[in-house]
Amino acid sequence: GKYKDYLEPFLPNDMSEESREHNAQWINELWATYTGNLESRRQLPAGSIDDYVNNLDAHMALTDGDSAKLALEKNLVDKIASRRELTAALIDTAGKNQEGDNYNGVDANQYLADVRSKPNTENNKVAVLVAAGSILDGHQPDGNIGSESMHELLHQVQQDDNIKALVIRIDSGGGSAFASEIIRSEIIALRDKKIPIYISMGSVAASGGYWIATAADKIWAQPTTITGSIGVFGAFPTLEKSLEKMGIYTDGVGTTELAGAMRLDRPLTEKANKVVQQSVDNIYQRFITLVADAREQDKEAINEIAQGHVWTGNKAKEIGLVDELGTLSDAVKAIAQEANLKTYKVEFVQRPLSPKEEFLRSLTQGQVGALLPKSFIESFVSLSVLNEISPALQPLQALKNMNDPQGIYVQCLDCVAP
Repeated sequence: GKYKDYLEPFLPNDMSEESREHNAQWINELWATYTGNLESRRQLPAGSIDDYVNNLDAHMALTDGDSAKLALEKNLVDKIASRRELTAALIDTAGKNQEGDNYNGVDANQYLADVRSKPNTENNKVAVLVAAGSILDGHQPDGNIGSESMHELLHQVQQDDNIKALVIRIDSGGGSAFASEIIRSEIIALRDKKIPIYISMGSVAASGGYWIATAADKIWAQPTTITGSIGVFGAFPTLEKSLEKMGIYTDGVGTTELAGAMRLDRPLTEKANKVVQQSVDNIYQRFITLVADAREQDKEAINEIAQGHVWTGNKAKEIGLVDELGTLSDAVKAIAQEANLKTYKVEFVQRPLSPKEEFLRSLTQGQVGALLPKSFIESFVSLSVLNEISPALQPLQALKNMNDPQGIYVQCLDCVAP
């Protein structure tokens, strides 16, 4: 589709007009939502935030460059105070701690450990399964969505007779078309077991993320969720030009015209190009067909709002891509009501932890962990090189994640797990 722009950073030197159009649309919608909420909660006139930002230089001149004073004058903050003044105000509100040098409070880890130590004995469960990150083939670690990893988690749900409903929280810009279809079919199989399934969309649930979402009974999104991007691309990076600059060339013979056609050190041949394009066209037709079937709409109508176009949750509801707007909590409450559960507990579905991981979790979540320095806990964990990669190398990470067996992708945005 004309709006499917995931590969643009690898190809031209600037944005296409189509990419500029639909990205400007959703960015401006999010900005309008943000500024509207801010103006409402701070009781500011409509348009005052735009005026503040667009004329910041003129406003700053009136306060001699004092941005804190300007924020106070514009009612963005209630008071200007030093850290000591803030601490004194908190002591007045909550009293002093046992040492007498700070306000009376509790560490977040200690609080959570205390809350979690009180078991909920309710048998009926509403399961929540988090699918966050890029969609990849096979088993994947936390932070990505693996087709086999998701299969195993869904199997856990199926095996637990106390689970009466499932909410899948999607926070993904997509990825492998092959893996997305495997996950979608597994969700359909679980629905056939008469377990109601809702999708709750996070910050992004687009392309492959939306492909997965079509399998649910209902789709919930937040007003600012980035969704849609119903489109497909084929990507096969080749390095022959880079190798030529180093004086490295490739030649040889093959038994067929496609022999060696998918080598990284050779340009993609015209015949191989056609093969990939035909696969892309085929999967795009499958994508819009499954969306049309799931949303009970005409295929041509879906094609009109597809083409890789990105929508906000608000707009997606208007055009019929989602059913309801609300948070994860809203979706959980709604599915519990549908399942006729008067009492229930919410349980997050996670893969079984190794003994080492169990030990680390006990350190980070328990009372002991709250007293240990972070550096001590991190000494047990090997930090991933990918977490330290510089921003300049991020495009290479995107290429690394392209592991679809057919080289076909339903990818919109890179999504960082919250």
